[in-house]
Amino acid sequence: DEIENNPSFQIEPISVEIGYGLIPLVDEGKEDNLINHITAIRRQCASELGIIVNPIRIRDNLQLGPNDYIIKIKGNRVANGLIYINKYLALDPGNNDFKVEGIRTTEPAFGIDAIWIDDENKEKAEINGYTIVEPITVFVTHLKEVIKDNSYDLLGRQEVKQLLDGIKDKYNVVVEELIPDILTLGEVQKVLQKLLKEKVPITDLVTILEALADNGTMTKDIEVLTEQVRFALKRTIVMDHLNSEGKLDVITIHPDLEELIGNNIQKTMSGSIPVLKPNAITKIFDSLNKVGNESLIKGMEPIILASPRIRVAFRNLISFNFPNMAVLSINEIPNDIEIEAVGLVENI
Repeated sequence: DEIENNPSFQIEPISVEIGYGLIPLVDEGKEDNLINHITAIRRQCASELGIIVNPIRIRDNLQLGPNDYIIKIKGNRVANGLIYINKYLALDPGNNDFKVEGIRTTEPAFGIDAIWIDDENKEKAEINGYTIVEPITVFVTHLKEVIKDNSYDLLGRQEVKQLLDGIKDKYNVVVEELIPDILTLGEVQKVLQKLLKEKVPITDLVTILEALADNGTMTKDIEVLTEQVRFALKRTIVMDHLNSEGKLDVITIHPDLEELIGNNIQKTMSGSIPVLKPNAITKIFDSLNKVGNESLIKGMEPIILASPRIRVAFRNLISFNFPNMAVLSINEIPNDIEIEAVGLVENI
């Protein structure tokens, strides 16, 4: 059956393996089954990120614990978790004072402290301010976050071709002008991947292609082209980060640090990076940890505001240790958006 379904023996872009205790979740007789949820996730990712998510294979794996699951991207395990299908996950309301009995755990998608509780404790947990989550929702939320975090890796040339074919009828002029005369399909793919890596949706493909057509005749540098596209998408980029009052809370970079980074940028195969002494990098990371945590305690999302000259290099420097910290350039903030500085990154 495996061989017939997959005659080329190629690895699927995304697959899920589940322990035997989770097999009932796949029961197609139930309306609330995993297959329907996964179809919905693929649709959501298409509308939110602008990407095509290929079908996701679910297999049982008897080597896993009964309640375990793993998520693989291109055959490599990227995430794992554990759910109890006859319990509920109660998310800590913030005081970490667990007033109900259960199995302590961490919610897998966002790392929130949580506890698995039995049905009889559900009401007590709700009274105490816990958020109650169904086990299937825990898994589905985790899978969606994994897809979002790895969306750049899932966007191959084939997927880019499908996206372009999808808009060709209406916008054939820009597609035909751009590819292959100005840029190759592979170059367009690399720009789209860079956007997705920084959680920028590629839903406005026409604007992206027009920015590439405008700038691609002058440079083939993927990094520079991506920055030009980000400038064209500035409203889309900023809208995702505004607070409830429509303002942008930002962490700024000390002018001395801006200068230090700007004077030490080197272009490498994997992009621009500031070449700094290890102790300088440690100080920057310590400062980022401090201001990032202060933001999170206040319920704000930590967003770094940098000058256009150092945005890419600074983002590349912090991307491994702070993968979810957005770094925006001053150029990317529309004039009518109010900015409020709530922290400062230093290297002291």
